[in-house]
Amino acid sequence: INKSDDHWYTKYSNIQNLNRKELIKKVLDQIPNNYNLIVKCHPRKSFEKSLEKIFYKNKRVKIVYEDSKNPNTTLVSLLKDAKFIIGSGTTSLIVSLLFNKIVFDISKVSAYFNFQDPPVILVKHIKDLGNMINNIENFDHLNKKIKSYFFSLMNISLPFYKQNSISHIVDENTSAL
Repeated sequence: INKSDDHWYTKYSNIQNLNRKELIKKVLDQIPNNYNLIVKCHPRKSFEKSLEKIFYKNKRVKIVYEDSKNPNTTLVSLLKDAKFIIGSGTTSLIVSLLFNKIVFDISKVSAYFNFQDPPVILVKHIKDLGNMINNIENFDHLNKKIKSYFFSLMNISLPFYKQNSISHIVDENTSAL
């Protein structure tokens, strides 16, 4: 989730998602009962007292903070076992794509994927999320979009290639590296 209820982009484009507690409750209501919700807090947050207060007794919600002494708390570690990712206005959605995860972006105006045919599932109305999750097998085609997204990104970037030298080689091999 975002760092605060006053996140600048959310305040600008997705005001309906400003209240993080309500957003978590709505997401929890939409995911099937056989799933748990892991809420990954912003890396610079060491404690979310208001969220802990509401969700500490809920067995389906786990709030996780990054802890350098615990490798299981990193975003990468959490992504490896996740069935899918749900977020709004956070760069962790982009990182999730590196793991070929199905990503649900709850946004009327996506911070990172506000273009036609994105590699994520745009969820403009949170009430639609449950139905999308129940039909998750229909989104297998996103894998090709994810690869295309990063390949396109590489095409407009100066990739680093071998011994940290900058290369203007833009091909599938460089992209894969």
